[in-house]
Amino acid sequence: MTCTATSNDSNISNNDNTQIIRQPYARKFIDFDTYWESALLIVRDLMDQKNVSRQRWHELFSLIFNICTWDDEGQDKINKRLHNEFSIYVSLAEKKIRSNGNSLEILKLYIHEWDRFYVLSQHLPLPFKDVFIKGIEDNENDIRKLMYTIWSDMIFSQLKTTLWSSVEVLITDERNGISIDENLIIGVRLSFVLLSPDQSDRLEIYNNIFLENYLRCTEEFYKIKTSEVRMDTGIRDYLNYMNTKLDEEEQRARKYLNTDPESLRKLEQVTVDVLVTQFADEILVEVRSLIRDNDVPRLSIIYKALNKTKDKMNYVLDVLKEYITEEGLSTMRENALTVASDPEKFVEQLLDMYNKFTKLIDDAFCGDIRFKTIRDVAFKIVANSTDVFKMEIPTRVKGRVNIESRCPELLANYCDLLLRKSGLSKRLSSEEIDKKLNDLLIVLKYVNSKDIFIKYHKNHLSRRLIMEAYTDIEREEYIVNQFKECGMPTETIGKMYRMLQDLDLNKDFNLFIKTSKNIKNNNRDATSNEKDISDLLNVKILNEGAWGRGKDFVNVTLNDNLEEAMHSIESLYKFKHKGRKLNWIHQWSHGTMTFTSNNGKYDLDLSAYQMAVINCFFHCSKGKLSFEALKLATKLPINELTRTLVSLTAFPKIKSQVLLTDCESVASRNFKDETLFWINHDFFIVKNNAIQSRGKLNLIGRLQLAAEVSSQLEQDEIVTLRELRTQEAITKIMKMRKECSCTHLENEVVEMLKNIFYPNKKLIKEQIEYLINEKIMDKITISTILTSTESLGTFQSEVLWALIVGACLAFLLGFGMGANDVSNAFGTSVGSKVLTLIQAYILASIFETLGSILVGYNVTDSMRKNVIDTSLYADEPKVLLIGQLAILAGCSSWLIIATIAKWPVSTTQGIVGATAGMSLSMKGFNGIQWMEIVKIAVSWVASPLLSGCVSVIIYTIVDHTVLRKDNPFHCGLRVLPYFYFVCLTFNTFAVIYSGSVIIGIPKIPLGVSIGIAFGIGVITFLATMFILKPRLRIWIEKTVPKDTYLDTKTISLEACDDKNTKIPTYEKQKRDGTIKGFFKWLLPLRDRQSPLQVLKIFSSIQVFTACFAGFAHGANDVANAIAPLAALISFYKDGNIDQKGATPVYVLLFGVLAICVGLWVLGHRVIQTVGQNMSEINPASGFTIEFGAAVTALIASKAGIPISTTHCLVGSVVFVGMIRSGEGIDWKIFKGIVFSWIITLPTCALISAGVMRLLYLTL
Repeated sequence: MTCTATSNDSNISNNDNTQIIRQPYARKFIDFDTYWESALLIVRDLMDQKNVSRQRWHELFSLIFNICTWDDEGQDKINKRLHNEFSIYVSLAEKKIRSNGNSLEILKLYIHEWDRFYVLSQHLPLPFKDVFIKGIEDNENDIRKLMYTIWSDMIFSQLKTTLWSSVEVLITDERNGISIDENLIIGVRLSFVLLSPDQSDRLEIYNNIFLENYLRCTEEFYKIKTSEVRMDTGIRDYLNYMNTKLDEEEQRARKYLNTDPESLRKLEQVTVDVLVTQFADEILVEVRSLIRDNDVPRLSIIYKALNKTKDKMNYVLDVLKEYITEEGLSTMRENALTVASDPEKFVEQLLDMYNKFTKLIDDAFCGDIRFKTIRDVAFKIVANSTDVFKMEIPTRVKGRVNIESRCPELLANYCDLLLRKSGLSKRLSSEEIDKKLNDLLIVLKYVNSKDIFIKYHKNHLSRRLIMEAYTDIEREEYIVNQFKECGMPTETIGKMYRMLQDLDLNKDFNLFIKTSKNIKNNNRDATSNEKDISDLLNVKILNEGAWGRGKDFVNVTLNDNLEEAMHSIESLYKFKHKGRKLNWIHQWSHGTMTFTSNNGKYDLDLSAYQMAVINCFFHCSKGKLSFEALKLATKLPINELTRTLVSLTAFPKIKSQVLLTDCESVASRNFKDETLFWINHDFFIVKNNAIQSRGKLNLIGRLQLAAEVSSQLEQDEIVTLRELRTQEAITKIMKMRKECSCTHLENEVVEMLKNIFYPNKKLIKEQIEYLINEKIMDKITISTILTSTESLGTFQSEVLWALIVGACLAFLLGFGMGANDVSNAFGTSVGSKVLTLIQAYILASIFETLGSILVGYNVTDSMRKNVIDTSLYADEPKVLLIGQLAILAGCSSWLIIATIAKWPVSTTQGIVGATAGMSLSMKGFNGIQWMEIVKIAVSWVASPLLSGCVSVIIYTIVDHTVLRKDNPFHCGLRVLPYFYFVCLTFNTFAVIYSGSVIIGIPKIPLGVSIGIAFGIGVITFLATMFILKPRLRIWIEKTVPKDTYLDTKTISLEACDDKNTKIPTYEKQKRDGTIKGFFKWLLPLRDRQSPLQVLKIFSSIQVFTACFAGFAHGANDVANAIAPLAALISFYKDGNIDQKGATPVYVLLFGVLAICVGLWVLGHRVIQTVGQNMSEINPASGFTIEFGAAVTALIASKAGIPISTTHCLVGSVVFVGMIRSGEGIDWKIFKGIVFSWIITLPTCALISAGVMRLLYLTL
C-alpha cells in the first residue's frame, strides 16, 4: 500500500525513491431536499415580495452554492424546482389579470403583475450568478431568461394583441390632450422588448408589433388631424401647430419607444412625412415672404422641420440666394445716384445688408454653414454686378471692352477716405476707423476683380504718402498686411511695403542733407543770416520699381533757386549713393507759397506746375501774359498747361481766383494762343462770410499721378497684368503636372487666380496658345490629347439630343422659309404668267442650291458669329448650344404662322430677333453686339428702298428704250442682248469675286474678276444677238398677232393671244423745260397699253431674272435657316464656342432640301399675295422687279450683311407699281405686310426668350 506524506515532513533524502501521491479531497454528502426546503422558503418570500433580512439573503447564496457544489445533480434539480415554482407564480398572476374582461382593466392588472415579476427578475437570479449550470457561465441571465420564457408562454403570447389595443387607445387619448398613466405604456413596451422568443433578435417582436403599430397609428392620427387643422387655420398658424407636434412626438418617442436609434429614426420619418412633407409646397411658398418680413420664429420652425427632410432645404437655400441677390441689387438701384458718388454710403449699404442677413441666418437658421455659403454666393453676385455700377476695361480686340463692376474702385476710394486726412477720418475715433477697415475687408472678400481694387489702392497710397496725408503710418502697414492675408498679388504687396519703407529712408536722407549743409556753412569764412532754400525742402527719394512711374517724367521750368537746390541735392545723393540716377517727378511735387495781395497775406498749397505758372509773373506782377508766352516760359505740355491754368482761374468752391483771364468761358478747349492771364491783386479768402487777411488754401486738389501722355498705357495696364498672371499660373501648373488636359488646366488656373480675379476660359485659351507659339510651353502631349478627347466625348454624348432636336427644328425653319421667302422670289414670275407653279418650283430648287453653295457661307458666318457676343458664354458652352434650339424654335414657329396667314415675312428678321431674345433672356443687354444689330436693322430699311430705286431705274430705261418707241417690238429685240449681258456679268462677278470657301474656289483679284465676268457677259451678248434673238423673233411673229395689246389691268398673257384690239394712240411725251415737265417726260404713262409681242420678249428674259432672283435668295436667306444649326454642329464637334471653322457644305445642302420641301408643299399661298394680289405685274415690270431685288441681295451677300430678300422684292413691287399704276396697288395688303415686318422681330424675340428660359430651368 502506498503511503502519503504530510506536508510537515520536511527532511526527505534525495536518494529516497518512495513515490508521494496526494489523495483527492473527500466529497461531502448532503441532503438536497433539506437544503432546498430552506432555500425555497427564502425564494417564495421573494416572490411574495416579503421582507428578507440580509442574513437570510446571504443564507440563500450559501444554500445554492452548497447544493451545486456537493450534489452532482444539484443543478438539474434546481432548474426543475425553479421552473415549477415560476410556473405556479405566473399561473396565479394570469388568473388575477384575466379576472376582468375590460381591456383597459386587463392592461392595468397586467402592468401591476408585470412590474412585480420584472422586479423579481432583477433580484432573484443574483444568488445563481457564480454557479455553473450546464457549462453556461452567465447563470444569472439564464435564470432570468427562464422566468421571461415562462411569463411569455403563459401570459404575454395570449395577451399581446389586447395589450397593444389598449396602448393605442391611451396614446390617442394623450395626443388629444387627455391625461393618462404613462407607466402603462412604458410597461407594455418593456414587455415587448424583454419577452421576445428569439433571443438572438431580442427586438424582433418589439419591431414587428409594438413599433410597427405605433408608427401606423401615429401616421393615421396625424393624417386626419393635420387636414382638420390646415382647413381651420392658415399656413403660418399651421407652422406653430407643426412645430409643437414635432416636439411632442419627439418627447413621446423618448418615453414610449425603445432607446435604439432606429426606432427614433423611423418615428421621425413618419412624423416628418405627415406633418411636414405633405404641406411642404405650401410651406416653401411662404419662405420668401417670411424672409422679407424677417419673421425669425417661423423661419426657425421651417428650418427645424425641413432640415429633417431629404431635399426640401435646397429650395430654401435657392430662395434665400435669390432674395439676397434681388434685395441687394434693388437697394443699389434705388440709391444709385447717392451711392455711386459716395463710396462710404456704398460700403455701408453693403455692410448693412450683410449684417442683416448674417443675423437672420444666425437666428433663424442656427448659423448653418450652408446658409452662410449661400449668403456669400449672393453677396458675390451683388458686389460684382454690372447692372448698377460698371466700368469698361479695354481688351486687345479693337472696339471691344470687358464690362467690370465698379465695386473695387468704390472700395478703394472708401479705404482712402479712412486712411487719409479726410472729413470722415476726422470725425471717427481710432477704434471706429479700425472697425470700418475690418468691415471693408469683409466686403473685399466678395470682390472678384481684386487686381482692380489693388491698382486703385496703390494709387491712393501714392497720393497719401507724397502729400503726407495719411493719418497713421502703422495703420497703413496693418492694411497692407491684411491684403497679404487676403491673397492679394505678392509682387504688388511687396511694392507697397517698399513704398512705406521709402518714408524712413527719406527721413534719413533729409537729415543727411541738413547735416551736410550745416557743415558747409560752418566752414564758410563769412557768416550769413540768409536761410538756404534747401533747408525748406522735404525731399522724397522714391524707388522707381515700387512706385512704377518711370515713363511719366515731364520737364518744367521752375524758380532759379529751386533749380539750384535740386542740383545741389542731386550732387549730395550721388555722393552718398554712387552709381544711382535721380529723375525729378515734377507732377508729384508740391509746396507752399506766400501770396501777398491787397487784402492780405495767404499761404497757398500749390503743385509744381502751378508754382511754375505763377513764377512767370515774378518780374511782371502787374503785366499780362498770353497763353503762348506761358507755354514758352514753363515748357509744360499743352494739356498740362491748360489743366493748370484752369485750376488757377476757375478753382471750385472759392470766390476769388489767383489768376484772371480774358477768356469768357474758362475751359481748356477755349484757351487760344492769344488768351491773356494776369495776377489777381485783389485775391482774398472768405471764412464765415468775411474776408480774411490771413489764411491758408489748398489749390492742388487731387494729385495727378500719371501724365496725360500715358493714360492709354494705364488703361491697358489691367489687361496686361491679367494676361501675365494667367501665363504665370499656366506655367507653374504645367511645371508641376508635366501634362494636363485642357479642362483640368482651366480649372486649376481659375483656382490659383480666384483671389485676384476670375479668368474666363477665352483668356486662358488665348494665353495657352501664346505660350505654345512662343515655345515657352510644349505642345499638348498624346496622353493629354487623349484626356481632352475623352472630355469632348462626354460633352458630345450629353448634348447629342440637342443636335438631333436642332436638326429637326432647322428643317422646320427651312420648310417655313421655302413656303414663304422663296415664294417671294418667284411670285412675280408666276404672277405675270411667265412661269407655271411647277416650273417655278423646279427652277427655284436648282438656283437656290447654287446660290447657297457659291455665296451663302458669308451670311451664315455673319449670322452665327456677329449678332451676339459669344465670348460671354465661354464658360458655359451648353447654354449657348441650348440657345440655338430656342432660336430655331422661335423663328420657325413664327414663320409657319405667317405662311398660313399669307404674310411674306422676313426670315432674316426672325432669326436676328430670336437670337437677340435668347441672349437677352440669359445675359441681358450686355450679351448683344448692338452695333451689328444696328447695321443689320439699317439694312432692312435701306434694302427695300435701294431695291425699289434700282427697279425703277431699270423700268424707266425699259420704258424709254422700248415701251414708248414707235416700234417697241424691234426696239425690244435690239436691247435684249444688252439685258442678258448685264444680268450674267453681274451674276458671274458675284460668284467668282472673293471665291467660295465651300467648294474651294480661290479668291480672285478684283481686276481679274471683272475681266472674267465681262468676258462671260460678252459671250452671252453674242450668243443672244446671233442665236437667241433671230429664233425668238420668228417664234413671236408666228405665235402672237402683230396688233395685239395687253391692257395694264390684264395679268394673263394667254388671255389675249387671239384678241385683236384697236391700236391705241398716245400723245408723244415731250419736255417743256420745267421740272414738272421733266418728270412727266421721264416717268412712264400710267394708262399705256403694252404690245403683247414686246411682253413676250420680256417673258423670255424674266425666266432668266427669276433664276437670278432665286440664286440671290439662296445666297442670302438660306444662310439664315442653317446659321443656328451650323453653330450647333460647331459646338458639338469642338466642345467650345469658338466657331473657327467654315460652314460645312452638307449643312447648306440640308437647308436647301428643307426649303425645297416647304416650297413644293405651301409655296403657292405667298406666291399669290406677292405676284397677284398686291399689284398688277406684267413681264416687263416683273423683269425689272426681280433684277433690282436680285442685285441688292447679291451685293449684301458679298458684304456679309444678312438683309431680307422679302424686303427687296416687296419694295421693288411697290416702287414699280407706283410709277406704272399707282392706283393699282392694294395698299391694304401692303400695310398688312409692313405690319407683319414690324412685329416679326419682337415676336420671335419673345418666343425665343420664353423657350430659352423654359429649357434652361428644365435642363
